[in-house]
This record gives sequence, structure tokens and C-alpha cells, in this order.
Amino acid sequence: MRAIIHDTYGPPERLRLEDRLTPSLAAGEALVRVHAASLFAGDVFALRGRPLMVRAATGLRRPRHPVPGRDLAGVVEAVAADVTTTRPGDAVLGWTRGSIAELVTVPAAQLVAKPAALTFEEAAAVPEAAMTALQASGTTAAWVPGCVSWSSGQAAAWAPSPSRSRSRWGRA
Repeated sequence: MRAIIHDTYGPPERLRLEDRLTPSLAAGEALVRVHAASLFAGDVFALRGRPLMVRAATGLRRPRHPVPGRDLAGVVEAVAADVTTTRPGDAVLGWTRGSIAELVTVPAAQLVAKPAALTFEEAAAVPEAAMTALQASGTTAAWVPGCVSWSSGQAAAWAPSPSRSRSRWGRA
């Protein structure tokens, strides 16, 4: 299995392709063959290690997690025995640490069925933007069948401050 690796901070030229062991499943996880993955602004900050405050979360001297990326779309190859929400062969989209790899393990709760109308490439761009739009909507209420939400692509570039989010959701 191959993955893109960054074990030092810096420009994209420092990324390299490396053979890695196939990840093993833990309880509650699915093994996904990645067909497409996407990066968002936070991934770029993590790759560069700048601004320096990013390193508090990603590792002070070098990245704690060498495979970049979060968002992905692909096909489930295997599931842990306790997973009932997806099965091998399902086309899915979701997020997990280290998505820029051929195979990744993903908590099954972080996967949803890929809409048939979307290509894998389009689906890989959805997770972070969707979570940002949900946060920006100012609610954590459960969505109900028939509920429609629309968000412009601009929402993907904006995230509310943590203090503002907590106060809007009654968690100040």
C-alpha cells in the first residue's frame, strides 16, 4: 500500500510517495480503498507547520502523523465485526486522519454513502465543507428526513471562532 508522506514541515516539494503496511482494522472501523482525497486549508497549514501555533496540534518539531489529509471518497474493502452501517463494496465519503493513501481505516461513524450523482472526486471535496457549513448554520440539532440545507462554497473557507460557536450553541 502506498501513501504520501510528510515527516518534516515545509513546502509540498518535501512530500514523497512511500510503501506502507496495510492498516489493520480496530473495532468500529472500516477499511476504505481511497479513490479520491482532498486537502483543505488546515491540511496546508499542517504540511507547512505555519503559522507556528499549528504545531501545538500537529507536532512541535515534526509532524506526529506522517500521512496528510482528512477528506476522502472510496469503496469499503472490509469492516470490523461490530460495524453494521456499511459493508464491503459500498461507495462512501468521509473523513479520517491520513486520507492521502491507497487504503485507510475510518471509524464507521465518520462514513456516509456516496451520492450516486457525485464522482469520487466531487465526493472527496464534501466532508470538511459540509462540517463547516453545519457549524456555520449555528445548530447541532438533528436533521430530519426531508430537511433541505443549502450553503454556498464560500462557507468552506469560513469557520466560526470556538468561543462564538460555544456561545451560539449555549456552551460558553
